[in-house]
Amino acid sequence: MRWRIYYPDGLTFDGDGEGDLELAPARGVQAIVQKNERGWHTETGGDYYVWKDGLWVAVDIFGLFDYLIETGLVKFGRTITNTEYREIYQRALDDADFGRRDGLLPGERKP
Repeated sequence: MRWRIYYPDGLTFDGDGEGDLELAPARGVQAIVQKNERGWHTETGGDYYVWKDGLWVAVDIFGLFDYLIETGLVKFGRTITNTEYREIYQRALDDADFGRRDGLLPGERKP
């Protein structure tokens, strides 16, 4: 065991490394005890906990965004002018690699 996560209901989750990351409950983390090169340490007080360089790291909202950007797991949009948007949207509609567009799918956002 390399780390243990503590939850408010008394539950703990033990892990040996990256293979256990997805199995740990994602909500309610209060503390993480983990082994490091000098023994062990705790990560507490974070709004979010991310796995970085083989250790859990407590981060704030910007740290979470930074982590997501680094990993490529999330892509962020950006506010642009209506004219810029319409040009990009039209280019996407006309993209020959995807063929002719017949309509919007149920639930698909209208431009």
